[in-house]
Amino acid sequence: MVAVIAKFAGSLGIFPGLAAFVFWGAVALGCLFLLLVLISLVQWIRPPTAVNFFEQKILDVIKADIQVLARKKFQQTAVNEFGIADQSRWHTEWDNYSRYTLPKKCRDAGVALPMDIHQYLIGETPERKVRPIGRALHEMIEFGVAKMSEKAKDLQDVTPLGFEVICLEKLTSLGWDARITKATGDQGADIVATYHDEVLVVQCKLYSRPVGNKAVQEVAAAKGHYRADYAAVVTNSSFTRAAQDLAASTGVRLISYVEIDGLLSPEKLQQV
Repeated sequence: MVAVIAKFAGSLGIFPGLAAFVFWGAVALGCLFLLLVLISLVQWIRPPTAVNFFEQKILDVIKADIQVLARKKFQQTAVNEFGIADQSRWHTEWDNYSRYTLPKKCRDAGVALPMDIHQYLIGETPERKVRPIGRALHEMIEFGVAKMSEKAKDLQDVTPLGFEVICLEKLTSLGWDARITKATGDQGADIVATYHDEVLVVQCKLYSRPVGNKAVQEVAAAKGHYRADYAAVVTNSSFTRAAQDLAASTGVRLISYVEIDGLLSPEKLQQV
């Protein structure tokens, strides 16, 4: 509109120099505006998981840790007394991973980690990121969390004793000589398992709500009673913040039952 008015004024001989300046200035601004609109449109229609060359290389390194990151988020998202999800532990896990673990993994893989991408990943978790690599990470982590949640729902018709049997079978398949303790006088352990001269005690919690620190207290006591080397609480659910804090100070492992194969194998426990 400004350009049209300036052009008209120029044709009438009214301030021809100023009219020409305003006209071409308005044309330039219009072209710049159209260019910005075009760039925004291209970014909007671009697939959300598309990443540039450097981001894709970093994403390839992180992919090897997606299962672990998904498990951390699944387990460390606790529900507080008001029924609100507390993800502070998950935020801390992500911050430590992005600050310290990721740079080392990139160096080991011979991949350069650009400073701008590293600074971008630090701090807020992937779900709050807007760059393509953040969106891609969020989608992969959430997919892993969804798979764990889906497997947990498969236990809807299972009884607590049935859940103990499921855990027992998983441990047995890993090479443990496992047995379910009697219902009374179990001293805090539902399962006692041995592998050569090593002993593992397990509390099995089939819950529809997060597991609290009572289970951690019981299995920690069972560890001393059975003179066990390892103690764990296995659940289909998640854990409260209090349970996480107590487990960290007592050396009790908090395990999702879908991760038994990867986290409670004798070889894995010996490595920790």
